[in-house]
Amino acid sequence: MSTLTAHELPDYAKERDVAAYTGISAPTLRRRRAEGLPPTYIKIGSAVRYPKTQLLQWLTSLAEAG
Repeated sequence: MSTLTAHELPDYAKERDVAAYTGISAPTLRRRRAEGLPPTYIKIGSAVRYPKTQLLQWLTSLAEAG
């Protein structure tokens, strides 16, 4: 799996981009969506996208809480 930097992460990231950036597996991201857990996502038609700003805010909140 390749890794991405925050600069390389698209404004509306695909699941695989979020997995590469965070290290959270795609199946775990899918499970979290099904359970209504963060990170926040949007659907554009049938496509799932993660807004970069909200993803980075969520990751920051985890780092501050941990």
